[in-house]
Amino acid sequence: MRSFKRCAYYYLLLMSFSFLQSQQAFSQWSKVEGGGLPAFEWSLAMDVCDKNTVILNIYTDSEKYFQTTDNGGTWVEIPFLPGETHGGSDISMIDRDHIWVIGAGRKIYTTEDRGVNWVCQFDDESLTHYLNYIQMFDLGNGVAMGDAPSGDAPVILKTTDGGQNWISVNQQAIGRYSYNEWRCVSFPTMDVGYFRAPNAKIWKTVDGGVTWMDTGRLGSDIVKFYDANFGLFSMIHGFGRTVDGLVTVVDSIPGFYHRTDFEFAPGTPSNVWVAGSNELYFSGDSGRTFVLQMEISPTGDGALNNVEFADSAHGFILCSRALYKTRNGGGIYTEVQSDELDLPRAFSLDQNYPNPFNGETRIPYTLSARANITMTIVDLRGRTVSVLEQGLKSAGRHEAVWNAAGVRSGVYLAQLRVGSEVRVRKVAVVK
Repeated sequence: MRSFKRCAYYYLLLMSFSFLQSQQAFSQWSKVEGGGLPAFEWSLAMDVCDKNTVILNIYTDSEKYFQTTDNGGTWVEIPFLPGETHGGSDISMIDRDHIWVIGAGRKIYTTEDRGVNWVCQFDDESLTHYLNYIQMFDLGNGVAMGDAPSGDAPVILKTTDGGQNWISVNQQAIGRYSYNEWRCVSFPTMDVGYFRAPNAKIWKTVDGGVTWMDTGRLGSDIVKFYDANFGLFSMIHGFGRTVDGLVTVVDSIPGFYHRTDFEFAPGTPSNVWVAGSNELYFSGDSGRTFVLQMEISPTGDGALNNVEFADSAHGFILCSRALYKTRNGGGIYTEVQSDELDLPRAFSLDQNYPNPFNGETRIPYTLSARANITMTIVDLRGRTVSVLEQGLKSAGRHEAVWNAAGVRSGVYLAQLRVGSEVRVRKVAVVK
């Protein structure tokens, strides 16, 4: 009898341990609450630029933007133009200060100072009545997509000057309208893009959207590419996987109905997440096999809308009425990655003086703690013009000096990088 009790005790202990393990399997994602983030009724868009910096477009009593720079610990509201309709179908954020949003359905707005000032860069009703996709690759280059007023073709807009000019580039109709969904558009580079049309055909461009070719592939709603060749696309009964830009589909994976998003880990394309309406699946082998990683409550949290990862460890899930985060890839790492900022708690980059200038200018910046920094000058295409300072700097105020001898007149960007964050100022050379 004693031996039976002992066996029963160890059996119950083992079962309890197994239960805890199963609960922990889904506890790697934690709900983000408080810290200035209000409860919201539905969500519209999200973007991340590093493991700590995330921006949301949500609806509380009205449509609002909220941003965190400490991995969801605290949130601040990003003010928008008073009286202007947001209509935020998509967001693109390069760093904490530089943000592009779609507003009032068809307009593109940008801010260089975290929402203190907004500029409308595009508003042309003759070209489009609805924009649904925007992707900025750096401070100079970006792509946007929307519907033509006739509704018979998408409109592809491109910029190479930070949005000062958005140019319509496509020269052909490619399967009617763009379906009012950012999920059906994917530009992994400025030149290569994919579009799933309402007739289910997937189109491809290799010249930045000027011309498009029918790939012969059919998709249901989502197209997502990590680079020009490797991508996933949803189908009615599953999804396909390609490694050669849709020349071939290497395998078709059944299941995963009601998909809402695909996400590749930046720098680690073997790590892929597939979101369903209330489930999240993970693949560690580039989408060949998947395991269930998380389930949400559809009654409490709503639908799972958007997944964004800054790296393989740090990611966010935006649901209709809730936000979740992970610091270990949702459980793919045995140790939780630190949320500690890899930069001083505060650092700033001030405007250069004189500006504009001819010859030499001084660029002040301040560090709250000792840190490794890189100060560079780049042109509006993102090409490095000069590296001014690099290495370990003490806390306090510093000044970098740029001698622009031999540099053409124009607008350049002074970039201060500390850890994973960047501050930017425009610098004007006049000769």
